[in-house]
Amino acid sequence: MASKLCHDLVGPVGATANGAELLSDMTMEDEALALTAASASQAAKILQYYRLAFGASGGQRNDLDELRGVSGGLLELRGLQVDWSLEDSERAPVGSTKLLANLVGLAGEALPRSGSVTGGLRVEGEEAVLYARAKGPGAQLRREALEALNLGGSEEVTPRGVQAYYAAVLAQELGGNLDVEGRSEEVTLVSKIPLSD
Repeated sequence: MASKLCHDLVGPVGATANGAELLSDMTMEDEALALTAASASQAAKILQYYRLAFGASGGQRNDLDELRGVSGGLLELRGLQVDWSLEDSERAPVGSTKLLANLVGLAGEALPRSGSVTGGLRVEGEEAVLYARAKGPGAQLRREALEALNLGGSEEVTPRGVQAYYAAVLAQELGGNLDVEGRSEEVTLVSKIPLSD
């Protein structure tokens, strides 16, 4: 997990440092300020998403409004469109926000170039159905992510598969499952979680 976090943050943090160095050259002050501001904003968006997806906040309460903004900010950095379909969200089990954040993050990683991600939650009978759908050219989960979704597998979890593994563990802890549905230019991650009494 630490390797993934560092990999995702090294770019914007490094660019912030470069912008700060450029500030010492007064002839490039405007460009340096723009680079520093943009890079700091990128790093902040990534950290806000990580706090919700991997930190304590996403597991304590169901703050789906915060999830919309945070995951939207992250996926827009990758040039992806984000849509939401949230029904009966007030009935979602505690911990749903964290799981849905991870599903949306995985869907974003399934899009190599462009496309859209739809995150959703609906209630069917006695289950909350959480899903994230990636649509776009070449949409597919990485091999490492697919392997990591199999909790019974003996393969070592790699940095590229750790978020999928974590999502599967979260689904299991909530008493549910995690499945992947694929078709041409579309991948959907679905988790069905029993409703709390």
